[in-house]
Amino acid sequence: MRQYSPATARQAPTDRNPTKVQNGSTGNAIAGGASVTLTDYTVPAGRVAQVTVDVSAVVTVVLAAAQFLSCAVQITTFIHARRTGPAAAVGTTIQLGPFTYFLKAGDRIIVSASENAGAGTSEASGGIEGVEYDA
Repeated sequence: MRQYSPATARQAPTDRNPTKVQNGSTGNAIAGGASVTLTDYTVPAGRVAQVTVDVSAVVTVVLAAAQFLSCAVQITTFIHARRTGPAAAVGTTIQLGPFTYFLKAGDRIIVSASENAGAGTSEASGGIEGVEYDA
């Protein structure tokens, strides 16, 4: 006889004292040379987390010739990033995610958006949602 799952009462780790994790921000205006942190979350000691991350931004005032808009998701030492080309038109959007991550105790996730110096402006939204549970 073959056994295809653990012989324990708990076969899924997400049922170990689960807590919903939800953090983010919407409608953040970004002016030239500015940066905004949409969420910053660290997994507590003795816990692990499964979170989905999503971030998006849209240009609201045309970007200058060498100006660009970027979004980033940094997890401890790993970074996902995406940016517009220079002089992006109004309505240009960038999307990063949704991505699902499995994090261990002490892992930190920072979701941010920024513009380099210039006259253009933009708006960004993003955050995380998921569950953390006992390790």
